[in-house]
Amino acid sequence: MKKFLTNKLIRDKSPEILAAKGITYNGSTISGAALVTALKQKLLEEAQEAINEDNIVQELADVLEVIHSLASALNFTLNDIETARIKKYNERGGFQNGVFCEYITMEDDNPAIAYYTAKPNKYPAAE
Repeated sequence: MKKFLTNKLIRDKSPEILAAKGITYNGSTISGAALVTALKQKLLEEAQEAINEDNIVQELADVLEVIHSLASALNFTLNDIETARIKKYNERGGFQNGVFCEYITMEDDNPAIAYYTAKPNKYPAAE
């Protein structure tokens, strides 16, 4: 008998699908903060798969499913997300033009420095 650790959120019908394949599922049902945490981890997992897998449509479908579930778990709707998306789009634009920023520069007394230096993993200082 082989045992493999998964320690991740799986789709609701997965236990039945696994059983039909002769695979025993061991786990529990989570809710509340534990579910929100697991959904956030699942979002990262599915986004990484969208980057690395060939079938981008299927992986994006998984990302969207997690977004649906996360919105529901946090008691808001996809319409709330779409409203926020449109607001950001109108204020900052989208990503369609492929604008890619290699680095930014600013004077030493620029107040924005505090924002960037507070996030060294995201914005490492460059020479």
